[in-house]
Amino acid sequence: MAPTRDVLYLLTLLLLTIVCSITAQSDQPSDEEIKRKCGFSLKQIHDCKYELCLNATAVCIAKKTDQTAEDISNCQMEECMLTRKKCESPLNKYLSKEEICEGNHFTDTDAKCLVNSRGSMDALTTCKHNGYLVDKRVCFADEWKRRIEAHALKELNEHAITKEAEQCAYDTCFQRVEDCLSSHHSEIAKNPGSKRKFSLKECAYLAVDYPHECEQIKSISGCVNSLKECIKKYPTPPPFPIGIIVGVLVGVVVLVGGGAFLYMRHKKMGPFRRPGNPIT
Repeated sequence: MAPTRDVLYLLTLLLLTIVCSITAQSDQPSDEEIKRKCGFSLKQIHDCKYELCLNATAVCIAKKTDQTAEDISNCQMEECMLTRKKCESPLNKYLSKEEICEGNHFTDTDAKCLVNSRGSMDALTTCKHNGYLVDKRVCFADEWKRRIEAHALKELNEHAITKEAEQCAYDTCFQRVEDCLSSHHSEIAKNPGSKRKFSLKECAYLAVDYPHECEQIKSISGCVNSLKECIKKYPTPPPFPIGIIVGVLVGVVVLVGGGAFLYMRHKKMGPFRRPGNPIT
């Protein structure tokens, strides 16, 4: 049975709470401090989300006259999440492109799950948890490949690594990163506010109790061995021997130098003259 208008209205209020909530912590800096240091206040962000999200209700109702209550509710959720991205953009000022990507994708996942998996809290939490893992992979793929290459060059003394070996190691290692981060993402899905804290230094929300060991190649079970195996499976062609390179360069220098010497000597002595045939 489709949700009634009253149920969907209550769900929308719940969404407003989720979208607009800013966790107040006892050791969080005051809004005045934040505005002085960062140029914005958390209250401004909260008010922006709340007002624009409420306006989305009128926008969605006005779209079509033959909409069901569920259509309107779905529209509200999507519009509110777009509002969230817009209003929270000041928080991205000091974040990396990967972190900004992750935050935006998390918001998209929240919207999708609120629309498609709102039958129960368990279904909603599972949807968000699984979505966050996918978002992490999408946003940090290039960064993780850079880390794999750096580890191969610095720690394994490889002079280079093929793209095939890099992808092979990434597929294995990042799967284990996802496994390691699973419980953390599960907590975020259940209660986002409990796993973040505003940092005055970075002017952004940072993860609380984040398992950094999950992102260190040496700490991830089997990742280093997988990298070694992938390098063996997709080896890098050996570099051109340095001795041959030096020999070729020396040969070129000798040839060029010798040719220049003969040319200058010929120029200095003048044209070749045959005996008994003086130039008149």
